Order: sequence, then structure tokens, then C-alpha cells
Amino acid sequence: MADSPRIIIGAETEYGMCVCRDGRMGSPHETDMAAHQFLEIASVLFPHAVLGSWGGIRTHGEHRRADRLARPFIGDEEKRARSRHSLSFSARAQRMGLSGVRLSNGARFYVDLSHPEYSIPETTNPLDAVIAQKAGDAIVEAVRYEFERTLRIAEDDPALSVLVIKNNSDGKGNSYGAHEDYSLTPRVFRKLCEEPDEKYTGPVAAFFVARQVLTGAGKIGAERGRRCLKYQISQRADFITSLSCADTTHRRGIINTRDIPYADPDIVRRFHVIVGDGNMSEVSLYLKFGLTALLCTMLDGGWIEGGTGQFPSAPLIAPVNAYHAVSRDVSLQYRLAFKDGTQRTALEIMRAFTEEAERFIETHGLGPSWQNVARVSYEALRGLAENTRGNEYSRSLDWVAKKRVLDGFRKKTGADIFCEECRQIDLLYHAFDPTLSIFSRLVRRGDIKSLVPPESIRRAILSPPDGTRAWLRAEIARRYRSAIKTMSWNFVIFADQEETTQLLLDDPFLHDREKFRAALSDDPPLAIFLERVAADTPRGAAVR
Repeated sequence: MADSPRIIIGAETEYGMCVCRDGRMGSPHETDMAAHQFLEIASVLFPHAVLGSWGGIRTHGEHRRADRLARPFIGDEEKRARSRHSLSFSARAQRMGLSGVRLSNGARFYVDLSHPEYSIPETTNPLDAVIAQKAGDAIVEAVRYEFERTLRIAEDDPALSVLVIKNNSDGKGNSYGAHEDYSLTPRVFRKLCEEPDEKYTGPVAAFFVARQVLTGAGKIGAERGRRCLKYQISQRADFITSLSCADTTHRRGIINTRDIPYADPDIVRRFHVIVGDGNMSEVSLYLKFGLTALLCTMLDGGWIEGGTGQFPSAPLIAPVNAYHAVSRDVSLQYRLAFKDGTQRTALEIMRAFTEEAERFIETHGLGPSWQNVARVSYEALRGLAENTRGNEYSRSLDWVAKKRVLDGFRKKTGADIFCEECRQIDLLYHAFDPTLSIFSRLVRRGDIKSLVPPESIRRAILSPPDGTRAWLRAEIARRYRSAIKTMSWNFVIFADQEETTQLLLDDPFLHDREKFRAALSDDPPLAIFLERVAADTPRGAAVR
């Protein structure tokens, strides 16, 4: 391991949306229809988009083919879940990554439970992940704007508006996710998710419990029968109910054990993280992706479970209660109890992790991009402990920035935090419409720090990142779109009259620009290109 660790970072964000007329929100049924119209607009707005073919499944034979296709790509945990309750065919397509629209930047845009959802392409470092996520947000806003314009014309209602927000809760007891994905070696995934070992689950749970102080999006009040409070750090915390489980909609664990690798499971496994908030701030996103990627890399390298260093190795006594408690303590003074008798605040835990990560980075010679993650983490933690408003990183964290706006409004007006105006601030912080978005206003005023240049985000709207198979998928979509029958994360099926060819992309680290630029330089026909892929890729690819 040198300069850069072997890590894949991904993210899937569900967006809240509604159509508003005369100040009233539309029905859930209309929202579901609107979410599907989003996909149609995206397929028109963005060139070389590939529509998923799953919506057309009708016959028993096609259902059986769906199951045959699913088997190589869905892991044991998911198969066990199927035996307990059968998934709908649309749900299977969703789990397999087949539904929705594939975009020319390697991303996927689809509908999940009436929410528009965007999955970024695979990335290999936290800055690229931030760029890919902000590009996804920009795509969603472009589609929202066009959808709103179209509806206003169709209904002759210039006051009609379409609201899209990037948060985690509807305020009525329902939560939608801002999930993350990180690659792990099969050995570590097994110890964390299949045969849980406290040497792994203990530190990982403590990390996620404490991570909220850097990645929380902020929220007024509480849900799901939790004790009421004025403001908490995380929007997702009220919905965390167990230490670990495979479910993501009813029972949500600090450690999600879902086993869908989207790759050859002997090469790499996918650690699905569901506890994160929907972040607007680039600083919060950067620390969320960067620190968690470092955690996974340190686990893969045998650095964490050894119990050396200051980062706690003993498990928390009550991890779920601890998760809720950290979110509810905006003073950051709550002390978490560990089974070895020690107690630490979330700030102390994250500071210890950052120091441990710095030693890991130095020992393994990781490059400047990873050194910078530790530096930004240290600065943000220092600001939270000493002078939150005066530190450019701590004041840019989502939960801190939102609280600052709410505090200012209440000081000026004397309003109660549960008033309608404060709840609107809570909601509109996450809006994309620049005329409504409080977050966008803070960025324009310089109150929130940006980390990536706008031109990088604009480029990522249409172009995939380097270093992963996302580049080759995007090139295939651009060059051979008419021949594609089905495209998922790790396979493409081409159909030529009666013949069907399947291209497997089972190693997410292969098929990048550097390796396959020459193979495509002469714009070869599909058959020639497939021959070259099969010949040049020793492992992780196959043409059938």
C-alpha cells in the first residue's frame, strides 16, 4: 500500500420531493408519479443516458430470467432474506442496480419508494466522491427546474412549484436514506457482517456513534416517540434501532450487514452504511467519505482490531442509546460508557481516531489527499471544542450552520423553535431551488466553506471519474447505447437480434481510462471491443 489505498467509495441519496399548488403539497400518489417523471426528464436532458429495461418485465419467462441474472450478484444475506419474505420483481431490479437511468458520468438515477434516488459512480478518494455527489445534486436540481417549468405550462399555473430537498425525514415518522458504500476485503467483511467479532464491530460502532458531530445535518425536535427536544445533531439518529441488521427500512442498524457486493465477492465486498445524514456541506461530505474510507482501509490493513493506539477497542455498553444520546447533546459533553470501564465524549473519540489515522497514513506512505482528510478533521474538531464560529471548518458543518441560522432568527424575532417559520428554515436549508435554499444563500455569503471548484462539479455532471469501472460503463453507454439491453454496476448485456452477450465487470478497480483508452482509440465495432476486453483483462471480466 503506497500513496493511495485500494478503496472504492460510493453513495446513494434519496431526495424528498413534492408538487406544491396554492401553498399546499400534493398527494403521496402524485409524488410517486412525479418521481417517475423525473427519470423521463433526466433521460432527455442528459446525453447517452441508458434507460433500465426492467420496467417492461411482464411474462413468467422474463421473471425466471430475472432470477437467473440475480443469482451471481446477490450475496448470501440477501438470499436468506428472500427465503423469509419474497421481494417484488421491481425491488429485485432495484437491488440489482438495473432500474432507472444510467448516465454518461457512470452514475445511476432511479426511483426508490416514491423518492428520486441518485447513486454516484464508483470513486477512489474522498474529494472525487464529494465532486460526484455535488454533481448528482446539480443533476437533480436541473431535472427539478425542467419538471417545474413543464408542469407550470401544462397546468397554466405560474405559481406552481416543485420542491426537492436533500434531508432524511418528512417530520411524520418516515425516514429516507443518504447511504454510503465502501469496499472491504472479504476477510474483514466476514468479521464485521457475517460472523460478527467485537474486535471489529466494537470500534466500528463507536466510530459511527461519534462521527455524527462532524456529519450530522441538524434537526428540530424528535420523531418515532423519542423524548422531545429542541434541536439535535443528526436527522437519522431517531431511526437507528439496533447494533446490526440487514434491513434498511424498518429496523435500521448502526452496522448494516446487507450482502450485495456488485462485484466478485472473492475480490471485494461492499460495506453498506445507512446511518449517515443527507449533507449539503462539502466539508461534512468530505469528512464523512474520507474518515469512513480511512476506517475501512485501516480495518483491511489490520490496524484497528489490534487494540493499539488511543482509539477505543472495547465495545460501547449500549451503542444504540449512545447513538441517540450523541445526537441529542449539542453541547458535545455527553460521555459514552465502554465495557472496559472508560468514558469518552464523541469529540474525544473522533480526535483519537484522527490521530490514529494520521499514524496509519504516515506509516503506509499515503499521499496528500489522505493527509488532508486528517488535517481537515483535526481542524473541525478543534473548532467544535474551542471556537466553532471562528473556525472555517467547524462553522461549515451542516448541523452547526443550520443551528446558527435558527439561533439568529429566534434572537431577532423571539420565536419559539417549534414555530412554523423555524420549521421552514429547517426544511429549506436542504432545498435545491436557489431562490429558496438557505444553504445556497450561506455559501454565497461566504459563511460556509467550499472545497471543490465549480468547474470540477460541472465536468462531473457529464464525465465519469478516473480509476474505476465507472469510466468503461460510461464509454459503453456513449458508444454502444443502441446495442445495450441491460446495464448494472457490474455487468452489461448486449442484444443483437437473437444473440445475447454478457460483459462482466466484476472488479471495480479495473476497466478505467488508463487501461482501456487504447482499446477504444480507433472507435471499434462492439464485437471487436468485446474481444479486446476479454483478451486484456486477466481477472474480474468475462464475455459470455
